[in-house]
Amino acid sequence: MHNDRSPLNILLVESGATKANWALLSNNECVFKEKSPGLNPYFLTDQELTDQFISVRKKLPKEIHHIYFYSTGCGAEDQKKRVATLLDRVFQPVHSAYVNTDIIAAARSIGPHNTGLVGILGTGSNACFIKNGEIDSSAGGFGFILGDEGSGAALGLLLLTGWLKNELPPDIQLLVNSDLHLDKAEIFQAVYKNPFPSRYLASLAPFFFKHKDLPWIKDRVKEQFDWFVKRYFLTLIDENQSVKVYLIGSVAYFFSAIMKEVLKEHHLELGDIVKDPMDGLIAFHTHHLG
Repeated sequence: MHNDRSPLNILLVESGATKANWALLSNNECVFKEKSPGLNPYFLTDQELTDQFISVRKKLPKEIHHIYFYSTGCGAEDQKKRVATLLDRVFQPVHSAYVNTDIIAAARSIGPHNTGLVGILGTGSNACFIKNGEIDSSAGGFGFILGDEGSGAALGLLLLTGWLKNELPPDIQLLVNSDLHLDKAEIFQAVYKNPFPSRYLASLAPFFFKHKDLPWIKDRVKEQFDWFVKRYFLTLIDENQSVKVYLIGSVAYFFSAIMKEVLKEHHLELGDIVKDPMDGLIAFHTHHLG
């Protein structure tokens, strides 16, 4: 059992659809980091989650007192309870695991007292408005079939549908054929049969970054970001309300120049864009132990 004199060990997990980041804090210092595939409980069985947890547990250098697990797919209470039960069973922490969504991680990672709009733009997309470090309202997070505007999956879906329907500009069509070597049967298998279709779609997003200076590419990314801002950010604030915007995720990070353009057009002030929220989460939990 933990007492006041022994080190306090906190395991942090932050997961999107594609990858998960793990960190172990011991008395305010990060003593362990690890990456694993994404841990969305909607796409993984109990056994698959357990296997990934065991893989990490074997590498941990210390016993665990607290677990804070943040992941896409953990908004519903039944999924929170399910994941917490599996975490407790594998890691046997002193205190029962805390489970919540990745948007909570994003909000906490920008600081405990900030107010503003927070957006996740990675494999999927999500948004919330926070007041003094707490989520006031949220929008998005519907998955690539129902939403995810501005995400890697949305960009990949746009590219695939354009290619399949022969609607891409000739120069883009040539680049797709030379860079990606797409195959209809493989696309249908990946999207309709294989697990994690959003990961497959998002795996095409680097094509956009590679050719980001081409007008069609820039226009499509800007269009996606514009939809994200209009459909999610602007629905969370009053008209002409002055707030800062904080963005997290690989798509926001790699296309930051285009995102800055879109935010400026909508008169939104950028606070920060970071690729990975883990450093901010570590800082948050260093000051909010246990």
